[in-house]
Amino acid sequence: IDEMIKEDRKQQLTKLLLLGTGDSGKSTFARQMKVIFQSGFGSAELQKFASVLRDNTLAAVQTLISEAKNSKKIHKKYEKIADRILQATEIDSDLATHISKLWQSKDLQDTWSKCNKLHISSNSNYLIDNVIRISQTGFIPTPEDVFRAKMKTTGIVETTFEARGKKFLLVDVGGQRTERRKWLHTFEGVTAIIFLVAIDEYDMTLAEDNRTNRMTESLRLFGEITNSEYFKETTWILFLNKIDIFATKLRSTIKDFEAHFPEYKSGPEIKPALEYIQKQYELAFKGNGKLHVFGTCAIDTNNICLLYTSPSPRDRQ
Repeated sequence: IDEMIKEDRKQQLTKLLLLGTGDSGKSTFARQMKVIFQSGFGSAELQKFASVLRDNTLAAVQTLISEAKNSKKIHKKYEKIADRILQATEIDSDLATHISKLWQSKDLQDTWSKCNKLHISSNSNYLIDNVIRISQTGFIPTPEDVFRAKMKTTGIVETTFEARGKKFLLVDVGGQRTERRKWLHTFEGVTAIIFLVAIDEYDMTLAEDNRTNRMTESLRLFGEITNSEYFKETTWILFLNKIDIFATKLRSTIKDFEAHFPEYKSGPEIKPALEYIQKQYELAFKGNGKLHVFGTCAIDTNNICLLYTSPSPRDRQ
């Protein structure tokens, strides 16, 4: 990113376009820019996020309970609590206590272990772990909470900030298939494109059709968009995102990783698996400009800050 800034000194405003499939972390990265380079979030924004976080938490636990009941994994002693949670439309402190109790049960923990099949956010365990705090009256989200709030991006969201004496316009667009038709309106005057990949999604399918593998969709989209006539000479920044979840998940789901990438033979070690994923995106890359690759954790502010001071260890010229 620092190299891109140096090459673009003559422009008054550097336009960065955030692209990627749904749930890849684009909006989280945009929120990081507000925390790092602006003054963070105002009280009205935090109130909105508090409501979103409560809704996210309730939706997640209801999804888990529904799956557990369908699989007949809810113990009889939890049935009344489970039914009450399923019927709820909002979380209060009393309901949160019941959620916390049920969450600690083997019934829900076993169901969570199969969350990749449920179209549930990878941050849901964090939310349910913190349900007591989130449910409290007067709850004010921390930046760590805000980064985990899930809101579908519709339309175009712009964030302006200044870094290293340079003004930036960061443009975030929805990643779901229904939102991509709007991308064309953002293509003019782009300096660089940041494309995010949720690398933990190798064993997950799209919420839109429940059949297409998410990483397959991401690779296809990356190849297609880098081949666009609009961006042939554009600088590309590829974020292999959610590296924290990937590192935790890979060891227990290596068979799923190998099933999706049958050519991969290097076992459950993070470094070769990450290098293998990078190679797939380099092969899919169709642009003539530079491609800079970073392993990222968009919810980690320190990690994102380092992107503005460290050279890419995985550059493809």
